[in-house]
Order: sequence, then C-alpha cells, then structure tokens
Amino acid sequence: MRVLSNIIVLIATALLASACGKPETGTDVINVSFAVTPASQQVLALGEQKTFSVTSSSDWYARSSASWAKLTTATGKGAEEASSLVVTCEENKTTTARSAEITVTNLDKESVVVSLEQAAGTGQVTTRGISTAEDLVGFAKAANGDGSIAQYVVNGVIKILNDIDASSITEWVPAGTEAAPLTYSIDGGNYTIKNVNWKVDVSKYPHAGFIGYAKGITIEKLNFGSEGSKVEFTGEADGKVRVGGILGYGVSTSISRSSNNADLTVSGSKATGNNLILGGVAGFMDSASLLGGDLKADGCINNGDVSASVVAQVGGIVGYNSAVVKNCTNNGTVKALSDGNYGPGWLCSFNNTKGNVTSNYGYGYVGETPAMMKNSMINYEDGYDLENNVVDWTLDSYYDWEEVEKRQLHAGATY
Repeated sequence: MRVLSNIIVLIATALLASACGKPETGTDVINVSFAVTPASQQVLALGEQKTFSVTSSSDWYARSSASWAKLTTATGKGAEEASSLVVTCEENKTTTARSAEITVTNLDKESVVVSLEQAAGTGQVTTRGISTAEDLVGFAKAANGDGSIAQYVVNGVIKILNDIDASSITEWVPAGTEAAPLTYSIDGGNYTIKNVNWKVDVSKYPHAGFIGYAKGITIEKLNFGSEGSKVEFTGEADGKVRVGGILGYGVSTSISRSSNNADLTVSGSKATGNNLILGGVAGFMDSASLLGGDLKADGCINNGDVSASVVAQVGGIVGYNSAVVKNCTNNGTVKALSDGNYGPGWLCSFNNTKGNVTSNYGYGYVGETPAMMKNSMINYEDGYDLENNVVDWTLDSYYDWEEVEKRQLHAGATY
C-alpha cells in the first residue's frame, strides 16, 4: 500500500507541475531569442545615425558608454518582430578614432553588448548644415538613401544655417518616405526657405511637403516659403495622398515655432475624400504628435492659401488631425469641395479629440467666409472647443443680422 500511495503522489505531483507549466488559455507567449544586430558598426568622423535591430521576448532598455553616442531610441517592447535601437553619433573633432559600447538588457536579465567604431576627425572645425539650394536637394536625397546625411547634421540635428533662395529648384523630391521616414530632427534657426515655386509628383511621392514622412522627430524654427511662394502637388495618384507645406505625414513628430508661407494646391490627383488630405503646416498628424506648444511663441502659423478642386480633407493648419494642436494660427484661405463628410476647415478638416485642440487662432477664410466655429472643421460640433479657440468676433459677417427698425437721423437732434 505504501508503494501504491507513493506512486499516486508522484503522478499527482507530475500532473500539477505539467498544469502549472502551461500558459493560461488566451495568453500570448512570446518565445524568441534575445539578439541585437549587427554586432558592430562603423561611424563617419562627421557623425551620423546608426540603427541596431533588437529582438526580445520581453521589454528592453539600452545604455551608452560614451556621451558622443546618444540614444535616440533607448527602450522597446518585447515582440516577435524586431524593433529599432537608434543611436545618434556626434562629430569626432579629434584626430583619434574612438569607440562606444551599447549595452542592451531585457527584463529577463539578458544582456547583449554591441559597439560603434568612429573614424578620426581632421582636428579642424567642419562647417556642416544646409546653407544653399544645392544643400536642400542633397539633404533630401540623403534622407531618402542617396548619399550621406552627415554633412547636414550638427550635433545630431539637421541644421539650416541661413536664409536659402530656393528659386533654382522646380521639381521637389520630399525628404523621407513611408518606407524610410526622416528620423533626424530639424533646427531651422528662424531662417526662411524663400522663393519657393515647386511641383511635387504625388503619384511618386504620396506623402509630400518639404518633408514627406517623419517619425520621432522635432521640427522647430523653420519658415517655409516667402511672399509669392507656391507648391503644386501634381500627378494622377489614385491611392492615399497626404501633403502639407512643411510636412506630409507625421508619426510621433513635433512641429513648433514654424510657419508655412507658400500657397498650396492639388491638381490632377484622382484621390478624393479621405484619400486626399492637405494641410497648411502638415497633412496628417498622429495621436503621438504635437503642433505648437504651451506658449504663444511655440505656435505654428499658416499664411498660405490651401486649396483642392475636389472633395477632400483640407485644413489651414493640418488636414487630418489626431495630435495636440495648441497656439497655432491660420491666416490663409482654405478651399475644397465638400460632401458633408469631407471638406475644408480653417483649423483642420477633421479632428479626432476635442480637448487636444486649444488656444488656436482663426483669422483666415474658408471659401469666401471668415473663420468661425462652423467652418473650423467638418466635425466642429464634436471636435471644436468654442471656449478655448479664437476667431475674429468683430467681423459683421460672423453674425446673422436682422433689421428690426429704421430711423431718419435729423441734424442737431440728440438721441
């Protein structure tokens, strides 16, 4: 009996252990090997961004051993698909090569160390940034994979060094695509890209503007266009088109202290309705993005007219909005056909969250009508906060006047 009892206990213990080892029904278990690739990368002396691929069953974080190798992306979620670890490397101003180690650790307490090897500098100060129209074109090409972007980067940021006359550029290829988003922030230095008279083929570049597609960056102090500037988005695109003056499509992107001063038009596109989105500053901004900021000085301004000749989502500040928009101003005229679901608005065409859009100023027009609550956006009843945004209430056209009495005023009489 004692032997039989022991056997029963052993079987029960085995069954219990087996049951405890099984995941609960409906619980997803990620089972991938922890890896960071490549193991090492070479870095130009001028500095540049480098990306490592991280695969981990659990959440991970990274540390850098060197101050010149800054982690642009320092954490990630556990997933079967790899995530990106982005490192921005500053210029090596010394004549000695240097190295940095990046240690990646996950919640399972596994660690992998990868390295960066940066070439020696010349020991001389190198002028980098964007200062000419040729630099603008070179930057856009480099952002799209044609050449090195390092010569336009200062301490990890694309830097504009002075006002730029862009009159020599006629066809523009936007910097950044959906497949290869721009991941470098931009410091415009309060300078202006002036004399813009560009055409952009949206059948080739459906995310278009000065920047086409951006992810995880900030754009600040950038003035796009001057008086008389214009951008025409052309091409028979029949898919989704998202275009704007400064940015076409933003993911986790912040734009502040910047302005669009160019008139924007769409012509020839087969896209209509929510397939065609156009905004003065930006076309599409996701829920992790920001336009403007807490201070009036942080705001973005659209001074350009924004128009499409078809039914479309067209906005003075942003076309389709899920972002926080704060302290931004539209002074331009916004035009598009409307069918009730899609159409023009001085602030945006459609806004997802009412509370995210505050302290904005509408002084432009929608068609022939001055900016007001009803033409702020198509879904103004759900998306526009009347008390926390401003329009010009002094305009007679804002009110529905009703004549109730006429009087003849006589000279010398007091009323």
